[in-house]
Amino acid sequence: GLLFEGRCVASVDLPEYDIAGFRTGQASRGWNIAHVIQAPKLISEYPSIISGEPIARSEFDLYIDEGKLYYVKESCGSDDVQDVFFLHIVPEDLDDLPDARTEYGFDNLDFGFDVRGIVFDGKCVASTGLPQYDIAQITTGQYDGIDRIWEIELGPDALE
Repeated sequence: GLLFEGRCVASVDLPEYDIAGFRTGQASRGWNIAHVIQAPKLISEYPSIISGEPIARSEFDLYIDEGKLYYVKESCGSDDVQDVFFLHIVPEDLDDLPDARTEYGFDNLDFGFDVRGIVFDGKCVASTGLPQYDIAQITTGQYDGIDRIWEIELGPDALE
């Protein structure tokens, strides 16, 4: 970074892969910003996402399409998405897990809605990519820091 004409300027090289969103800030000053890059795409894809039957229904309906898991809620606002979404995936072959996750027996792909989703026209939709390995089980829902607010468990039959 540098100081230029009384302003601070910094840059970071971005990774080569597709970015769904990012969060940046300055912890020592107590601020952060989240930005969802995929938001316009989610809005335009929304009719296609909900065109079929969801694989599960709870507080959010779940859809899977082309390696992505979508969370959809028709009547939704910012209060519905303030808590963390947990996403735990058990592979059919535990050797597919990253080394750091082997002892737990599942991949932890938890996310904040502010990075993976958008609220628009009274609806909420979020998307996250699924791992490339064969999945034995998905457990997902929302967590308020103490308890799970809602939870869905999906086995391999639901994922076909």
